[in-house]
Formats: sequence, structure tokens, C-alpha cells
Amino acid sequence: MILSTNEQRTCARPLARWHPPFFPESGYFSSGRLQSVPDCGVGLVTDPTRVLYTDRLILSALKIQDSSELFRIRGDSECMQFWDAPPDDDPAATADIVSLLLRDAAAATSIYWTARQSVGNQFIGLFDLSDIENGVADLGFMTVRAWWGRGLAVEACASVIAEAKRLGLVRLRARIHDENVRSERLLRRLQFTQQGSAQLIEVRQGVTRRAINFALSLGD
Repeated sequence: MILSTNEQRTCARPLARWHPPFFPESGYFSSGRLQSVPDCGVGLVTDPTRVLYTDRLILSALKIQDSSELFRIRGDSECMQFWDAPPDDDPAATADIVSLLLRDAAAATSIYWTARQSVGNQFIGLFDLSDIENGVADLGFMTVRAWWGRGLAVEACASVIAEAKRLGLVRLRARIHDENVRSERLLRRLQFTQQGSAQLIEVRQGVTRRAINFALSLGD
């Protein structure tokens, strides 16, 4: 997905695809089945149960039970200000979105992690690699507004980027609305570079926004 919203989720075919650096390599625990991603061009294999660890966070596979906590972001109009989609009306709407995301994960075209504090287990946000194909994926991120400004999104994204490298991906993309200063700052900290100038796009029927594309090469 490529889009992004206030240090939340960067992914652009959502800008919050709604369907939405670098820190030390993360450790992991793995106990699930492996999945091959179709037509990725690099023999990519994903493990949907793989857990990523950072100094302050644990990133684990998204579950339908995470919907109520995710609504803290998707139902927050300030968090969703720079998304292609409007805020969710209620937790049930968020649960519907999570079901769609899990369908993508089951098809091995996307990987979604929820991030929680390693101490206290408080929910921080959602991070992902989506639209995985031919060695390329979209980076997505969204965080609870109460945790903005603490460097947690950068920390989680750096772990996801390290995982993308481990999986053999060669390039990551992200798209943001051009007024989204927080997400732009985050992407630049992660060493993404802007691809061309802002373009006017239709984010949903009858609604247009100026969007900027970013990319990160994962080659040595």
C-alpha cells in the first residue's frame, strides 16, 4: 500500500490504503507456516507469524482482535487527516477493514504487524509491507496520536525495513499527501527520497489531493 498519515501509516494506494535508517536488526520468534509470494521475482518467502523486536517495541502479526485498538487511530479524525479514506464511523467498520487486510496477508501479498510497548504492552500502531510484487513493496505505518513525537514510528519502521531486506525485497515505496509534514519528516529520516513533484490525484470518488511519492532502495 503506499501511504501515510501523521506519523501513522505511509503507504500510497491508500495514503492510507484503506483496504490502507537505521536501527539494529530485529530479533524474531517464528512458529507458523511459510508462504511464497507469487510473482515477486526474488523467491520471497514470508512467515505470517514472525515477530520483530526493537529496543522499545514488539511487532507481532495483526489479528482480528486488534480491531478495537486500531479504531483509536482509524476513528480519530486528526490521525486520518492525510489518509485517502475518511475516519471509520465505529469499531465495526475498523473490523471490516482488518478483515480485508488479513485477506491480503493470507494471500501473501502483504504483511501487517501491530506494535506494542515491550514494557507495558500498550498499543502503539500498525505497520506493514503491502502490495509485494517483483521485489518491491509499499511501506505503511499509522500510530496512536498519544504516541506521536517519541520516535516510536521511526523505530518500528526501521525494523520493518530490516525485515524487508531479510526477505530479499529490493525497493520500498511510500506515498503521502503533500501537506503531511510529519510523515515526510519520518520518511526522510528513514532515508527515503522524493520521486518527482507533487501530483493531483483522486483519492476517492469526487475527492482529490496533491500527493508525493517516495522510494528507498534496499540494495547494498
